[in-house]
Amino acid sequence: MTTDSSPEAFFQSVRKALEGRYEILKEVGRGGMATVYLAKDLKHVRSVAVKVLEPELTAAVGKERFLTEIRTTANLTHPHILPLFDSGEAEGILYYVMPFVKGESLRARLDREKQLPLEEALQIAREVAGALAHAHAEGVIHRDVKPANILLEGGHAVLADFGVAQALSHGPESRLTKAGVSIGTPMYMSPEQATGDPGLDGRSDQYALGCVVYEILTGNPPFTGPTAQAVIAKHRDERPPPLELARPEASEEVVEIVERALAKLPADRFVSTEQMTQALAHTLSTGSVRHPTGKGWRSSRARYRSKREPVSRASLIVRWVGVMTVLGVAVFAGWKYWIDGEPGGVDPNKVMVFPLADRGGGTEEGTDVSYVLYWALEHTEPLKWINGWRRLSASQRENIERLTEAEAREIAYDRDAGYFIDGAVVKRGDSISVSLLLHDTEGDSTVAEVRRIGQQDETTADRLGLEAMIHLLPPIVDPDRPVDLSYLLDRDPGAIALWIQGEREYRQAHWAPALELYQRAVAADSNLSFAAIKGAQAAGWAEEPESGRTLVEVALASEDLLPRKYRAFGRAFLAYMVGRADEAVRYAREALAEDPDWAEAWTLLGEIYHHHLPSDLDVDTSAASAFGRAVALDSIFGPPLIHLTEYALQAGANSRAEEFLGRLEDVGASETNLAKLRVMLTCVREGPDGMEWLEVARNDTVAVINAADHLAERGTHLPCAEAAYKWVLQLGAPDDLTYGSIVGLQGILAMQNRAQELADLLNLGAEITSAAKLYFLLDEFAGADTHAESGAFVSFVRDLTNGTFQGIQPRTQWMIGTWLAYHGSRQDLSSVEAALQGSQAEGPPEIIGFNLSLSAHRALVEGDTARAMALFGSLPLDAEREKLRWDLGEGFPVELMQLAKLHLGHGEAREAIKWASMLDHSQS
Repeated sequence: MTTDSSPEAFFQSVRKALEGRYEILKEVGRGGMATVYLAKDLKHVRSVAVKVLEPELTAAVGKERFLTEIRTTANLTHPHILPLFDSGEAEGILYYVMPFVKGESLRARLDREKQLPLEEALQIAREVAGALAHAHAEGVIHRDVKPANILLEGGHAVLADFGVAQALSHGPESRLTKAGVSIGTPMYMSPEQATGDPGLDGRSDQYALGCVVYEILTGNPPFTGPTAQAVIAKHRDERPPPLELARPEASEEVVEIVERALAKLPADRFVSTEQMTQALAHTLSTGSVRHPTGKGWRSSRARYRSKREPVSRASLIVRWVGVMTVLGVAVFAGWKYWIDGEPGGVDPNKVMVFPLADRGGGTEEGTDVSYVLYWALEHTEPLKWINGWRRLSASQRENIERLTEAEAREIAYDRDAGYFIDGAVVKRGDSISVSLLLHDTEGDSTVAEVRRIGQQDETTADRLGLEAMIHLLPPIVDPDRPVDLSYLLDRDPGAIALWIQGEREYRQAHWAPALELYQRAVAADSNLSFAAIKGAQAAGWAEEPESGRTLVEVALASEDLLPRKYRAFGRAFLAYMVGRADEAVRYAREALAEDPDWAEAWTLLGEIYHHHLPSDLDVDTSAASAFGRAVALDSIFGPPLIHLTEYALQAGANSRAEEFLGRLEDVGASETNLAKLRVMLTCVREGPDGMEWLEVARNDTVAVINAADHLAERGTHLPCAEAAYKWVLQLGAPDDLTYGSIVGLQGILAMQNRAQELADLLNLGAEITSAAKLYFLLDEFAGADTHAESGAFVSFVRDLTNGTFQGIQPRTQWMIGTWLAYHGSRQDLSSVEAALQGSQAEGPPEIIGFNLSLSAHRALVEGDTARAMALFGSLPLDAEREKLRWDLGEGFPVELMQLAKLHLGHGEAREAIKWASMLDHSQS
């Protein structure tokens, strides 16, 4: 080897040493122990990551010890452990080879986002804990669990670098010390590992994982310091700042899990990492987010404050002096961050707006003016508004004029708002006035008070509110800078009024009325961009995609009038509407980067994950995490509550479902949604035999079908879903509802291979439309015993077309061609291909995909699996993913399964899982 120690010289020596086995392409990472290169495995023709130990470590550890330990860990087989492909020594270089992960490390994710959503954090913790539990059962300790060694791929966590620290820890201690090697990373190192305890067991890894989870939730490791020795001393002697203060929405169970993992003594931790895994899984299954309106809930910060009077920072310090004296100066060092307001203090750019009290009018003027104040704040960057209405109790909303300043201050403080605004709308005779008061949350003072008066026949309350805001905001923005709200002042008053009415309907999940009002507002004033954005959202819920797309395009046509976060939101929504899932996620996260506390942006992100399949999808947690974050921020916001109720019922969490449903009822959600959820709840709770199905189906057939669709998702409550579908059929509903029930029920029967019932059902469906018989083909692909019916249908079409398969729908041609390829019927397959190609010039664009699909199936018939994989892989499998389901011609489901099987047959399990997982989705 060359004696030149430069990175380039080392790169060239590695390339030369591994020549003929691996083609070293480029350096992709460098740490204290190894350098990572992207390489091509020349034997298997695949991308791999080659890790090469630094020369000093190679000399210190020795070839035999390193290769022995690496071989031990090569036997670890677990979905969340990065496998080892190869290892060895070449020309004095020690290396090992792993799959090249295209995702990113948890370290990179945290550097970008600081904290992760609670459910996602717990999912990562559960998966890493499961990986560690498997390794510990095999007698292997990781010794260096940290964010940099946790890779995120396809929405899941994969733990890397097993065996490296193990090999180094068994090396000669003096030689390692001399080489400057420290086994482990101080910020994640257990006290016993830091002191060199030779008897380490899996509980040391458990402590390190506790440090990682603490950082994922709070944004910081439990301990930091200027030197490694200082950090190690804190691990040994101090307690970390309380998790519940930095992350108040974390439940007591989550806090207990992290605190137990971080116990100083191994005996006080979980008995095993498997026990920790089970605790995390239980927390995920039972819910892990505190909800501000839940029974007995108070934020952690509020627990230390009086309900009757605001507490200044000085008084907090005095109050805690006694506690700090007992706990000692070392603990005070951890608490001072909260007291000094560094992480966890109020944000001077956050302003909470409470509804104005109505006096003399007996109307909802006060609430209406609040909407306008919100938008005034949105147009005054860098200020961000927080909806105070959403943080009030039901009695406080009903008696808003009785809300005291102390109560408002405590609510604002709990949401980290530096300021809050309240006031009143007063009508006397022909006059109307709006009074606004701006309060300093921590300073216990009123910063400014502005009052505007006008004649009712000449102005409106919202107009006066905007004028008042112009004079109210400069003290917290810049006293010398005028606040420009001309964009809002120039809007048509009638359009503003329509927009406000639309807001009220939208918040209550009344989609159709909200959409109509938003459309009327935009028609009255096409520059009312924020009304167009909200109208697009309402259109999505009302299942009017064309209206939604039109409205969001109107908003983006005047995007210069929108605040930055709304521009990103609009782009995300447009991408969502047209099925560009990854683009939608990117823009939604841009919007959230501008305002992490924006419930509607979290809701949109949840909708993207619920209806589409972005490449970073975690099918079990992504949508639920986003909706849960939205509800934690806005506890009575209808849209995310609907999905969370569905998810809770699918999981059998009836009490949580009842809580969510109760909130929807309290805000006056639409009866369409409530009826569906009530049917689901009753059946899940009472069982299908406890339902009065006939009465329910007669009263609301659509609600029963919608409930059945959701109950059947993921096969969670099939008996309830089956009963619902059958009662709709028994009722003799109109053809469209009957056929909808037939389609839903056939999926359940096919899943359970109830062949005769399936045949009877689809023959019934054929009386409504002949397309029903195509399900015989589709269900045969899924493994149902429908071969006889499928063959009869194909023979009927062959005879009908004299063997040409022409003159029938392209989708039918494609499905028949797929079935023929499935059974190796080459001659008939050629006839179908010719017929389908003849339809391509005049048919819809999807015919191109149908032809490509049949070419791939033909390659399979001819035994050319490489060509088949390439053709299947070139299908638009990642486009318009909301249509990706096991249905006729929707998203190429059969092709997805074939592609997954082909990758599995080539030993490429991860690729197989990636494609098969696209069917593991709520919409599948």
